[in-house]
Amino acid sequence: MGEHKEGYREFKGKEEFPSNVFYTTVALFIWLGIIHFLVLLVLFTVFFLPLTKSLIVFGMLFFFMFVPIDHHSKWGRSLSRYICKHACSYFPVTLHVADINAFQSDHSYIFGYEPHSALPIGVVAPADLTGFMPLPKMKVLASSAIFYTPFLRHIWSWLGLTPASKKNFTSLLAAGYSCIIIAFLKSRRGFLRIALEMGLPLVPVFCFGQSDLYKWWKPGGQLYLKFSRALKFTPIYFWGLFGSPLPYKQPMHVVVGRPIELTKNPQPTMEEVRGDKVVYSGVLNRHPTSMYSFRRGATNCGTQEVRTEQHASTKCHKHNTAAEHHYRQLAVGHTQSYVNNRIC
Repeated sequence: MGEHKEGYREFKGKEEFPSNVFYTTVALFIWLGIIHFLVLLVLFTVFFLPLTKSLIVFGMLFFFMFVPIDHHSKWGRSLSRYICKHACSYFPVTLHVADINAFQSDHSYIFGYEPHSALPIGVVAPADLTGFMPLPKMKVLASSAIFYTPFLRHIWSWLGLTPASKKNFTSLLAAGYSCIIIAFLKSRRGFLRIALEMGLPLVPVFCFGQSDLYKWWKPGGQLYLKFSRALKFTPIYFWGLFGSPLPYKQPMHVVVGRPIELTKNPQPTMEEVRGDKVVYSGVLNRHPTSMYSFRRGATNCGTQEVRTEQHASTKCHKHNTAAEHHYRQLAVGHTQSYVNNRIC
C-alpha cells in the first residue's frame, strides 16, 4: 500500500491479498463464469435433452429467477469477499485514491465509473467487501436484467450489486449508502440530476486496462438495437483465455478522483445538469491534472485519448516503474479549485 503526505493512497491487490492460480481461477469462474454456464446449459437443453427433461431444467431456472435472496447471508457474504480479494490479486488490480482523507465514512457519495467495457470488472477495487475505501456501505447499480438471471442474481447481489432504478438509487442514498454507477457520460444525465437534487458529492472513477480483459462481439442493425433497449442492456458475446470466461491477465489501474462537492438544488434545470456534466467529464478528460494525465503517465501512450464511452478501448500495455512514479505525482494534483470555478 502506497501513501502520500497529501492523502494519496495506493492499494496493490497482489500485495494486499496474496493468492495463487487455483484460488483466483475458482473465484473468477464463480463470479464471471455463470453467464457462459447458463448459455451452454440452455443450448444443451434445447438441442440435446428430451422434452420432459427440458421442461424440468427450464422449470428449475424459472424457480431461481424469483426465489428470494437473503442479502445478509453469511455464506453469501463470505463467498463474495473470497471473490473480491482473489480477483484483485489475479489481474492484478491497483486502486489509486487521489485523496483518501476527502472521504468520510458517515457520508454518501455518488461514484461515476468509466468505462463499461465488456464487463465493468474494475468496480471490484472500490467495493466495500474489498475494504480499500473507507466507506462501509456501498452498492453498485446494475441493469435490472441481471436480477432475473438464475444463479447470477444471487452471487452478484451478495457482491453488492443492485437494480439501477431511480427509486432504488435515491432510497439507497437516503439510507446512507454510497453508490457506484457506470456513467456512460454521452447518454446518461440522471445520476447528475440526482446528485444535484440531493446535494451529494460526485466522485469520478476511471479504470485503465479493463477494456483489454475480454475480446467481444455484438451484432449490428436496428433490430438488435431495439432488442437491447427492450432488455435495458446490451447483450454481447465475450470471451477470455482460450475462449473461456476467464479474463486475460491484464493489469488494471482504478483511479478514484477527489469528490466534487455540489450545492443542493431540489429542482435543477437542464442547463445546470449539463453544466455539471461538462465539469464532471472535464475532470475525466481535459484538465492537466485529470485522469487523462493519469492514463498518459500509466501507459506511456502519449496522444491516445481517454474515451468515456461504452467499450472504450485502451490498447497500450506499456507499464514501468517511471510510469508508476508519474501516477503518484499526478494523483495529488489539485483539481478542486478547477471544479469550483467551473473551468474545463
